[in-house]
Amino acid sequence: EISKLAQCCEATVYNVLRNHRKYGQHTNPFARERGHPRTLSTADLDYLHSILQANPALYLDELQEKLQSYRDVD
Repeated sequence: EISKLAQCCEATVYNVLRNHRKYGQHTNPFARERGHPRTLSTADLDYLHSILQANPALYLDELQEKLQSYRDVD
C-alpha cells in the first residue's frame, strides 16, 4: 500500500525502511556519490535560467560568454 501511495516500487520502500532502521535516515550516509561531479552549480543554472527567461533567443556561445564573465565558469 505504501508503494502505491508513494508511486514507487516495493523495492524502493524496502530500501528506505532498511536504511531508516540501520542509519536513522532514508539514505545510506556511507554510500559514495554516483556519476561525474557537476560542472555547473545550482547558482549557475539559476543564472542561465534567468537569462533565458529574459532573452530566449540567445545563442549558446552568448550564454557561454555571459556565464564565463559573470559567474567565472569556463
